[in-house]
Amino acid sequence: MANPMQTVKELAEKNSVLQVLIFNDDSVEVQFKDRSVLQLSPCGANYQYHQPSTDGLRLVENLNTIRQRSKFATSDTKTQVDFAVSVRNLFAVGPYIAAEFHHLCEGVVRLHQDVTDYVWPVVSEKNPTDGSIVVDTDGKVTVCAKNDAAELVLWACQNQVEVKLCVKLNESKVSAKNVDSNAANKQYAVVKQLFSASCCPDRWKYPLQVALNARSGCQSEIAILNKLHA
Repeated sequence: MANPMQTVKELAEKNSVLQVLIFNDDSVEVQFKDRSVLQLSPCGANYQYHQPSTDGLRLVENLNTIRQRSKFATSDTKTQVDFAVSVRNLFAVGPYIAAEFHHLCEGVVRLHQDVTDYVWPVVSEKNPTDGSIVVDTDGKVTVCAKNDAAELVLWACQNQVEVKLCVKLNESKVSAKNVDSNAANKQYAVVKQLFSASCCPDRWKYPLQVALNARSGCQSEIAILNKLHA
């Protein structure tokens, strides 16, 4: 499991990126190796793209600036916008999901009911029979929401956390001729997010605590068994 910054680095190398800045308000600024710069708004829905300029003239710089809605990015900036949205969604409190960015998600699923909250196992529940908490032999802990809307993985290193969550699509490309409006409204994108356990967002602190408790419980049981067989 690569750490979050390593994941961003690998994405950057594939997209000729020189530097990525991720701000506290979820906005992103990307500097590319050709000296162009893309700035993504905090919500992810808008961007500014500054094309490289060599003469330093302010007028030319303004003429070379593209301001556009992210979902309407043309072929000239589509790759750059895709990269910025991908990075933002890895860390943002609210991922930006639109039909034009389905290809950046882990997948698209349909749920039988709308997701209004995530139903997690209780902290004291060490070995639920429904498989919502799984502790692997290598120490990795997986906690699944009981409504199948999210999954948190605490990796064996104890510091890296990966979350996969279902986010309702802002728009649907599904034809109204084939699917009724109720079904279309229940389409969800599966989005992956990464963070360290020490900087856990508030919304994931509870399932993280469930994972930590499950791991410590298993370690205690192993220690007792080792003493019995000593």
